[in-house]
Amino acid sequence: MPNLDSKTLWLPGMDESMIFLPEEIEDLLCILPTSDATENEQDAALLVNKSSCELLTNQIEVDTYMDVLDSVGIDPRFHMRRALWVVANLDL
Repeated sequence: MPNLDSKTLWLPGMDESMIFLPEEIEDLLCILPTSDATENEQDAALLVNKSSCELLTNQIEVDTYMDVLDSVGIDPRFHMRRALWVVANLDL
């Protein structure tokens, strides 16, 4: 599995200096490849997004999800902390 380059990813919940909560909770854990991502990077993003949905529907365990993130070059702890940080810093 290819490593995902942080330059070819957009992480929902953070857009420059703006913080927002996506409409669907699944979107907070998903990653979106940018237009210049390779086909392998796009495939890796699809794998991560599928695993995110599986995690949120209790089809896989957190450790399995973190292994998927790690296998494509995403630091699992950073990715999970980022999602938690976005939620914690919302002004609801």
